[in-house]
Amino acid sequence: MTQALYQNKNIARLYGLFFIATFLAYGFGYGILDGLLHGDAGNVQFVKPDLTFILCVIAMVIVHSLLNFGLLTIMFRVIEPFSPLLSLGFLGLGIMSTVALLVGGIALMLMGSATLETPAIAQMLYDANFYLYQTGMTLWGVGGLLLCAVLWRTMLVPRIFAIWGMLGYSIFIVGTLSEFFQSGLGVMLSLPGGFFEIGLSIWLIAKGFNQNPNAPIGHQAASSMA
Repeated sequence: MTQALYQNKNIARLYGLFFIATFLAYGFGYGILDGLLHGDAGNVQFVKPDLTFILCVIAMVIVHSLLNFGLLTIMFRVIEPFSPLLSLGFLGLGIMSTVALLVGGIALMLMGSATLETPAIAQMLYDANFYLYQTGMTLWGVGGLLLCAVLWRTMLVPRIFAIWGMLGYSIFIVGTLSEFFQSGLGVMLSLPGGFFEIGLSIWLIAKGFNQNPNAPIGHQAASSMA
């Protein structure tokens, strides 16, 4: 008899490790890039890095994208038997979010060759990164709501995580949308959702998924026909 993915604790641990690693990869890479940018009355200044630095940052962006695609694939395969439609929405939104962040990261890296010679283009690239980031994070938050809906329905993890995630991602989405209007609230409003993701990752690494969740849709249909 084939073991369901949620019953494999190594799969749960891998997802948790991937989730934490994406935080480190994107946060560290973006932090280095953003640290080179200094706003002065709304203008962007840039200290041009050497080729080695640029290649290192490119590697960070690629690593983040690969990790993101990996964790999305893992969770999709775990929850798809329980709710195919919500799972597909979660996967699709997650992929679109990752692509938006990837393109935004590329735009920010291109500033290394554009800023000193053409400030207007550099500012445009900086703005493109900003709006792509907010768009990507909004999509990620909506996908997170779909994930939490499945977690609530299935009880693959304690329902407190589903409730926490629903609240956290809802607040997070408000923050990302408000950033389109330069609210400055995005970072603060991202904390509940961020703590949820870290908490869920730690739980899955330590405990794994519930070994006796609510039955997948196919099993429920078979039971009702019996």
